[in-house]
Amino acid sequence: MKHTEQEPSAISPVYWFFGRSGAGKSTLTTWIATRLRQEGHAVLLIDGDQVRRGLCKDLEFDPSSRLENHRRVAEVATLAASQNIVVLVATMAPLASIRRSVEKIIPSAALHWIFLDASLRSCIKRDPKALYKRAPGEGNPQDCEYEVPQPQEIHLLVPTETLAQNVCADIAYRYLSNRLAARSI
Repeated sequence: MKHTEQEPSAISPVYWFFGRSGAGKSTLTTWIATRLRQEGHAVLLIDGDQVRRGLCKDLEFDPSSRLENHRRVAEVATLAASQNIVVLVATMAPLASIRRSVEKIIPSAALHWIFLDASLRSCIKRDPKALYKRAPGEGNPQDCEYEVPQPQEIHLLVPTETLAQNVCADIAYRYLSNRLAARSI
């Protein structure tokens, strides 16, 4: 049976934050997860950096490994969401094909794509994890093409390049909070 056949009301939302390395995914999702937990929500934060060090440490950075990395994350997210846990995911999801593969696993009624929009130039300038300094083939984000999503592919765009971090966090938090409130009615 396909995961997409699961009853939508039986699964918690999966908020998938994606964007270039350095766009602010880990920072925003950590802040939002903390706030949701303070409000009493059961939350699982799946951070791509942590996944790469554990669940997916056997994978490389080639296209098929990136696809498998996201498949594993989507499967874990679906398992958690089916247990009434709100899921926040923070990965690059650099290609449309990767995003489509995630959509085949997570029910569409549960999946919310949140794009953190920041240019390559600004992400290289920020580079909080020094990933852009890595040699080609060793996980440098520039090794992989980044396909910016089309407007119809996303539920929320957060312009992390042009807005302050706290403003971006508030925008994303309000989006999640409104949907969680509507779900509990």
